[in-house]
Amino acid sequence: MKQIRTTIVLPEEDIKRIKILAATHNLTMSEVIRRSVRHSANSFTHKKNTNKKSGWRALAGSLDLGGKEPSTRTELYDRYLSEKFSR
Repeated sequence: MKQIRTTIVLPEEDIKRIKILAATHNLTMSEVIRRSVRHSANSFTHKKNTNKKSGWRALAGSLDLGGKEPSTRTELYDRYLSEKFSR
């Protein structure tokens, strides 16, 4: 796998943690960061989607209650101007 050198900015406290982990496990700082990124990426892909609506909110959002669509910003502005100038 091709490796690319890059610069990141981290808080001093995080750098200390990385250095301690690297020294403790006889790794380079780069390897600690690579492993951390891989681990985080795996946990993101396996994490449950918490943004999904459930229960009555999901049902209410899926119903077409026949209400009219809200006006666009342009329509609102045009209506405002026409009312303002028609006086």
